[in-house]
Amino acid sequence: MIVLNSNERERIRGLLRTLIILLIVILGAQLVFKIAVVPNIVLKKIKVESDIELSDSEIRSIAGIETGHYYYNLDTENIRDRLEHYPPIRKASVEKIFPDKLQLYLFGRKAVAQSVLNINEKSVPVAIDGEGVVFEKGEDMDNWDLPVISGINFSSVQLGDGFPVPLLPLLEDLENLRDGDKALYDLISEIRVEKRGEQGYDLILFLYNYPLKARTGRKLDSDVLKNIIMVFDVLKQQKLTEKIGEVDFRSKEIIYRLREEV
Repeated sequence: MIVLNSNERERIRGLLRTLIILLIVILGAQLVFKIAVVPNIVLKKIKVESDIELSDSEIRSIAGIETGHYYYNLDTENIRDRLEHYPPIRKASVEKIFPDKLQLYLFGRKAVAQSVLNINEKSVPVAIDGEGVVFEKGEDMDNWDLPVISGINFSSVQLGDGFPVPLLPLLEDLENLRDGDKALYDLISEIRVEKRGEQGYDLILFLYNYPLKARTGRKLDSDVLKNIIMVFDVLKQQKLTEKIGEVDFRSKEIIYRLREEV
């Protein structure tokens, strides 16, 4: 058993008192900082990393933020929601960096097709991404260099609306083609959707450099396109493209229809 003399006990008591006072001072300073300082810190820097062609001022306007806002009151979830409600933005990430900085990461939608829809009683070219979201409108479709989806009737569509659910697999196929085999994707000029039954549809494909139509089922991948091109090349070599109007690839047996039949 260790026995401390009176001087040693007094030194230990003094050390404990000092530690307690120091702890109280630290906690008090933190409390004052949180109550008096933190609520008054203002946002001084907004850093944006984005693959969308928007200026920083446009992005700040969409997000509803500017420097000078109180840092403590910034709600990152609300800012993210406002950004992601803007149709061209697919995903947003918002991060507060103490003491006075806000970091925004924006990921834009990438068009896989274009179509002409009725917006505010006007026929307007629109861009659609792989998720089926109508996110951009324009005046000149030729500048977009995208496959055209036709044969779809909408009573009224606004930016941010989605394509009909039955057509989402088609847009996903186009996205996979664009990312996996761009050369084949670039051959597609137009895809006409022809309704068959309540939920079914056929695809009528028009390819650049071929004066023929290809009728297919709902699946559109590289194998389907390669098969179409192979048959079209044979018809071209045999000089039959002026007689044949449509080639039906929906079954294992390919069906050729004369121009006067289609």
